[in-house]
Amino acid sequence: MAVQPGDTFLLLGGPVPTPHLWVILWGPAGPADAYLAVMLTTLRAHSDLTCVLRPRDHPFIQHDTVVSYRDVLRLTGEKLAERIAEGKAKPRDPVDAALLERIRAGFFASTRTQHAWIEMAVTQFGVQPPGSNR
Repeated sequence: MAVQPGDTFLLLGGPVPTPHLWVILWGPAGPADAYLAVMLTTLRAHSDLTCVLRPRDHPFIQHDTVVSYRDVLRLTGEKLAERIAEGKAKPRDPVDAALLERIRAGFFASTRTQHAWIEMAVTQFGVQPPGSNR
């Protein structure tokens, strides 16, 4: 299965115990065909408000949702294919280009994105952070 930025997956058995929708931000990169993804979760009082999504933003979203930039996942194409085959990852509709750009911008703007993930985006995926002169 070809995966590209903007693709989404309902991931079961991921870093959090309940299924959540994940959005592929960048990839594939390197010999392992690595991807970087972020998790969407229900808007709560303690949520990161960097990128709030509404039901009109994506067919899967039924109520106000946020991107959880503290929950980032690096996975390989092989691992994703295994999870799909096992029924642990279920492809959903991709996000559109405008929403993908909003989510990517939030990745760099959020105070909850770990510096290690930002560094990985830059070094492994060749991403230029907004406003950088690299």
